Amino acid sequence: MIRAIFQDSGIYGLGLILPRIGLFLLLPLYTALIPLSDFGLISIFNLVTAYLSLLMTGAAETCIPTFYKPDYTPERRLILGAVVVYSLAAAGAVGGLLVWQGRGLLDLVINPASYAHAAHLLKYVVLASCAGVPAIFLEIILRLENCPRLLVAINFLSFVLTNGAIVVLLAVYRLGLAGYVYGQCAAAALMGGVALFLLKGYVSYNVSLDKALKVYHLSWRVFIHNLISTTGQSFDRIFLARYAPMASLGIYTVAEKLTLAFQLPANALSYGILPYFFKEAEGRAVQLRRAVTMVVFMACLLALFLICFSDLIVGAMTPPSYHEAGNILPLLVLVMFIKFVWTFYSRKMVYLEQTGKLPLISSLATLAGGLVGYYLIRHYGLLGACWGMIIYRLIFLVLGWLLTRDLPFPGLQDSVLVGSVILMGLITLLFRQLEMGVLRLTVGGLASLGLCLYIWSYSGASSRLKEKAL
Repeated sequence: MIRAIFQDSGIYGLGLILPRIGLFLLLPLYTALIPLSDFGLISIFNLVTAYLSLLMTGAAETCIPTFYKPDYTPERRLILGAVVVYSLAAAGAVGGLLVWQGRGLLDLVINPASYAHAAHLLKYVVLASCAGVPAIFLEIILRLENCPRLLVAINFLSFVLTNGAIVVLLAVYRLGLAGYVYGQCAAAALMGGVALFLLKGYVSYNVSLDKALKVYHLSWRVFIHNLISTTGQSFDRIFLARYAPMASLGIYTVAEKLTLAFQLPANALSYGILPYFFKEAEGRAVQLRRAVTMVVFMACLLALFLICFSDLIVGAMTPPSYHEAGNILPLLVLVMFIKFVWTFYSRKMVYLEQTGKLPLISSLATLAGGLVGYYLIRHYGLLGACWGMIIYRLIFLVLGWLLTRDLPFPGLQDSVLVGSVILMGLITLLFRQLEMGVLRLTVGGLASLGLCLYIWSYSGASSRLKEKAL
């Protein structure tokens, strides 16, 4: 199983990383042609998309793995087809409302003056969100059907269409932020049609409310959890947009984009283990436990590399006006690592149909994290936003551990998950005290060597070598 997990992870990683490599190569172009303050607006528009996607799907896609249990096999296609149809209907209703009154709603959240020159672009952001609904369902279904190659092809096509359109509109027509939004909208419309066509192979479209309610009966709790947690994940950008210059939000946005260098490989590992996590947790607990441990510590190794070379990465990828992002990149990498570890606890709750715990966790974390984040951002700006998000993610993780530690689930070890977060927290604090130079590289090299030896020994490779030697 471990070999299959890492083979699938490699395919997922190829599909996710290759397009993003192109995105990284294009980042200098984007930062050169889009003003720093407008990069902050990109973050706000991405936030709008996140909320709209959640409202349109009702978080139904997060509970689809439940219907890949053997009990649901006979009616799975009808259940999935019904929930896709009702999500498309919701997209039409929500999208129409937002095109009509979207600016008024956004004015309640951020300072209207900060985006007045780009307010006309909001309707295109809404349309792109509506068109993206089919792709949300297709992605999770292809993962569960264990079709990594097809998912890779779709992701690559989406990348080519999206960034090809954006580059033309930026470099040739010099449309700036407008070109970025127009390119995303056009590509989303095309990929939405492709997703609807491909979904026909896995679902049977129908309007049975009873079938759809089987999913929504599980997902409404996840919806509340995701709505609250999305708000919690957004307070950094919302408070920066309201209480700091938009240029600060631009720097923060660029640093967030650079964390993709961690998120994409880590997500590839996470996606690779997903089918085995839900289908084989009870039957092959020892192998699953070993695989989860290896995945977590490989993510540690990746995060360590980015933290060690953060200043060099930012300097190579952005013009001088963005170089302040190097100071906050290690902190945001830590945020993403904690989020990565949390996904194992959330999957445990989904698998055991304990989704009622999720709204409680998200409510407490958002309330506490939001209050702390508000104070830190008002007083410390960019650094306050980073530390606020670290505290928010830690609250999530601690609550997830406390509320699930007594739930039986073979394959997960709390000592590995929580211990890895403590390890990366100490590494981040250490490297923030070290200037880029020989000492920092030496410490980073030694830490990397230790992690590599641990992964190698845990994988069983050392035991196999001893057996061969005997």
